[in-house]
Order: sequence, then structure tokens, then C-alpha cells
Amino acid sequence: MIPLVPALLVTAVVAALIAALEATTALGAHPFWAAKTVWIGAPIGLIIAGIAAHRNAPKLPFGFLFFVLSVAAFALTMLGKSRFVASSGEDGFAGQLWFFGWIVAALVAFILAKPKA
Repeated sequence: MIPLVPALLVTAVVAALIAALEATTALGAHPFWAAKTVWIGAPIGLIIAGIAAHRNAPKLPFGFLFFVLSVAAFALTMLGKSRFVASSGEDGFAGQLWFFGWIVAALVAFILAKPKA
């Protein structure tokens, strides 16, 4: 198991790079919310990964579950984006799908990319 402080520092640096390089914007996130979704999802993902590591969660089912969750989150995100844009910004539910889908995608990415012990 890795010490907590280096893991937090690595997560903060990676999240800062993703936000600074606007990587989520390039993948389809709304430019105004792109960095915020990373800053919300990354710490939550790190906490979940830490809890799973502490409880010795099985690696294959846990990884597979979150891989499926990330695909589903990205699909819902793209659905929300297309519906929100098609409605000229009036479909609030589609906007929430788009926003919260990116938070879940960031959360899952940081769970799956956690440093190995």
C-alpha cells in the first residue's frame, strides 16, 4: 500500500494537468465546467480507491465493475451533451446528465488509475 501523502500529491498533480491541458474539453466536456468536474471527481475517486485498497477488495471484479461504470458514464455524458445542445440549452436534465456524467467519468478514471502498491 502506498503512503497517503504521495498518493494525494500525485492525484493533485494529475488532476491539475488534466484541468490545465483541458483534456476533458477535448473529449467533449463543456468548457466552463470541464476543470470543475475533474476537481470534484478526482478526490472522490481517490477516497473510493483508498477504501477499496484498505478493505482488500477483489481486483478483477472491482476493476471490471468500474470499467463498465466508466463506459456507462461516458455514454450518458454524450447523450446528455447531444440532447442539451439540440435543445439550445433549455433541457436542464440533459445538462445535468452532461455535467454529472463527467464527474463520474473523472471519479472512475482516478479509481482505475490509482498508483499500485
